[in-house]
Amino acid sequence: MNNLISDLQPPTKTQINFFTDRAYEDLLLSNVCRRSSVHPELAAKWMERGSQDASNGIDSNFSDFYYKVREAQSKKISETLKKISGCPRNWQSLAWYLEKCFREDFSNEAEMYKKLLEDYQRIIQDISRIKDMPKANLKGVIINGQLDTKSD
Repeated sequence: MNNLISDLQPPTKTQINFFTDRAYEDLLLSNVCRRSSVHPELAAKWMERGSQDASNGIDSNFSDFYYKVREAQSKKISETLKKISGCPRNWQSLAWYLEKCFREDFSNEAEMYKKLLEDYQRIIQDISRIKDMPKANLKGVIINGQLDTKSD
């Protein structure tokens, strides 16, 4: 652990509560910092130290800060995903919002995105192969919503 992180003063309970309440509203820690007297770099260091403490099973104000802020952000992300799944007219702007706020989870570089893209490409290839198969090979396949058991 570098010296800047190990010598860091932990957030107070008041700061933890402030950030937790605002992280849900603002989602971005940098914006929460604008509304408080905490420098964005300090909040980032609290999150880093909290992540380290959490990974090591250490119960501290750092890990409390980390867990509570991430939980508040998670609730906001879930709420936004529900809005997207409801397909409002502006779902693209909501998706853009998530991508910009949480690149590690929602950008086209995210592991989940890459996996979904690979699965999608595999499905398209499978559909192309099935479409090109002679009808005789399609016995037992659903065609037009009906199970085709007569093809040979």
